[in-house]
Amino acid sequence: MEITNKNIQEFIDSNKNKVTFIEYGAEWCPPCRMIKPILKQLASDKPDVMSLGLVDIDTQPELAMDKGIRAIPVVEIYKDGQLVETLKGAASKTAYEGYISKYSK
Repeated sequence: MEITNKNIQEFIDSNKNKVTFIEYGAEWCPPCRMIKPILKQLASDKPDVMSLGLVDIDTQPELAMDKGIRAIPVVEIYKDGQLVETLKGAASKTAYEGYISKYSK
């Protein structure tokens, strides 16, 4: 789901029963292009456990500034509507699966 300033809180609140990932990135960013399909696949494979929101910092610069995003990619992880992890830089599929497992309990 494309996340904006207007829908970010609603998205987080409506997915409190899942591990919610919000990825901040841009099309021109190679590491972002690398992790986006991984995150989309995980969300597709685990729809009852994980939700994914995507923020394009080029179209949502205010949101990125509000969140203090200074470099991309950044992935925020929410559990029960609360921010529990902020990951900076790209990670492997295995690493993301580990976060899903850690917070889905």
